[in-house]
Amino acid sequence: MTRLRFNTAGWLMMAAVLFISVGTLRAQPTPLTNDAGLQLVIDRCGACHGLTLKDRCLTGDCATGRVHAVTPRPWDLVVPWMRALGCTMTDAEQASITGYLMTHYAAHYPVRWEAAGSVAGGWNVVALAPFRGRLFAGIEGNGSVVRLADGPGWTPVLTTPNYTVYGLVPFRDQLYAATNDPAAEIWSSSDGEHWRLKGRLAGEKGIISLGVFKNRLYAGTARAAIYQSTDGINWSPAGRLLPDAGPAYPNWVRFLVPFAGALYAGIEHGGLYRSDDGATWRPDWPADAQPGARGAALFRGALYVGATAGGEIWQRRAGANARWARVFSAQGDHPSGYVASLAVLGDFLYAGVSGRVYRTRDGLQWEEVGHLGPYTIEAMAPFGDRLYAGTALPPNARIYRMSETAPPQGGGDGQ
Repeated sequence: MTRLRFNTAGWLMMAAVLFISVGTLRAQPTPLTNDAGLQLVIDRCGACHGLTLKDRCLTGDCATGRVHAVTPRPWDLVVPWMRALGCTMTDAEQASITGYLMTHYAAHYPVRWEAAGSVAGGWNVVALAPFRGRLFAGIEGNGSVVRLADGPGWTPVLTTPNYTVYGLVPFRDQLYAATNDPAAEIWSSSDGEHWRLKGRLAGEKGIISLGVFKNRLYAGTARAAIYQSTDGINWSPAGRLLPDAGPAYPNWVRFLVPFAGALYAGIEHGGLYRSDDGATWRPDWPADAQPGARGAALFRGALYVGATAGGEIWQRRAGANARWARVFSAQGDHPSGYVASLAVLGDFLYAGVSGRVYRTRDGLQWEEVGHLGPYTIEAMAPFGDRLYAGTALPPNARIYRMSETAPPQGGGDGQ
C-alpha cells in the first residue's frame, strides 16, 4: 500500500480533518482556513481510511459503497491512529500536531496552563523540586539537571554520564540528585549551579528515588532495594523489598515518603511498603488496590498514594487504627489512568493521572483541571504561586505551569 505523505503544515491540516470526522469534541474547533503555504499532499492508495471532510471521503472511494466505522477518538489518540494507518512522521512533525491539537481542541478548565519551555536532548521530565529560590528538573534521556532560567526556557546545570536523573531532594543544605542506567550515582550541590559526584551504589544499576527520614538520606533503587546515608557519601543497605529482584521496570522504588513516624516506599508493580525504623520493612497496601504504587504526597494530615493502573488514589490518615481508603478512581473516559505524580499547592491536592491533571480541596471530591498531553505527567511541584508539571512531547521533554495565580497558600503538610 502506498503510504500517505505530508509536510509539517500538511500534518496540521490532516489532524484537523481527523477531528472533524472522528467524534464529539470537548470544545468547538477553530474553523479550517486555506492559508497560503498550508498544503496537503496525498498519495491515494484506493482504500478508504474512514477520513471525511464535509461528507466527502478524503481518499475518494466511499462512492463505491464501502461502509466503514468512524468512532470517537480523544485528540491525544490521533497521532497513534495516524501511525496505525501507515502515516509516517518525524518527532518534530508529531510535536507540531500535538501542540496544534492541544491549542485547538482543549477543554475549558477552571485554571489555565501554559508551556514553560522544553528541554532539548531529553525526552521526559521525571523530577521537579524547588531549592534556594530556584526550580530544578531531572531529565530522562540525557541524564541532566536543568534550572528554570531568569528568562524563557531552562538552563542546564548538571550533565551526568547516565540516562536519567531522579530524586532531587534537599538534605542538609544541599540539593541531591540520583541517576539511573547504567550507574547508580549520587550527586549534590550547595547552590544548584555547581555539582559534584558524592558516591555510587555498587551492584546497582540505578537509583529511582530519594527521601529523607529521621535525619538520614534514603535511596530506592531499580532492584527494589533501599540504602541509607548520613552524609550522602557513605551508604549502607537498609532493606530489600523484593528479594533477588533484577533492575527491571516493575521493581523500581518510585518514592520514599515519611509520614506519621514511618517511611513509605512505593514499588512500580509491587505495592507499598512501610518501615518504622528505616531498616525493617513490611507490606502496607490494601488488598483490593491495584498492585503498583507510584505518586505520593502529604495533604491535610493524610498520606495520598497513586496507583499505576486504574487511576486510583488511596488515602491513609495518621493513627494506629487508620485504614486505607480509595478516594479517587479514573472511570468513564479514562479507566486505565496512571497516577505518576501528586503535589500540593494552596488549598488543593493535585494529581497527574496519565496526561490529565485533577485536583481536590477535601481529598474526596475531584475535578479535572488540565489536559497536558498524551503522555504521563511524571512530575509536579509548586514553585512560587504556580504549579509546574513535567511530561514528554517528542522530541523534547516539556514543562507546563498554571498560567494564572493559584489560591492562597496553605493546606499541605510534611514530616
